[in-house]
Amino acid sequence: MQWFTSPDNKSGCRHLIVDAYDEPHLLEFYQRNGLNLFFSSLEQEMEYRNWNTEKDGPLETRLMFRDMILLKRPSIR
Repeated sequence: MQWFTSPDNKSGCRHLIVDAYDEPHLLEFYQRNGLNLFFSSLEQEMEYRNWNTEKDGPLETRLMFRDMILLKRPSIR
């Protein structure tokens, strides 16, 4: 995240999106580092992804994001 917000980076990247393994210690790690889950429940995410547990198996990852503009603008952190 720091690389994307450094003055030397000219990528224009604002959002960081991670498809994280659905394991409590990993989700907690990402949340401690400022990422949020896209969906408030596993059921919502499965519906969004059109996920069929019988056909596709269990959903093993969760979508997470961080708006990196918050790293540049301390007034809105």
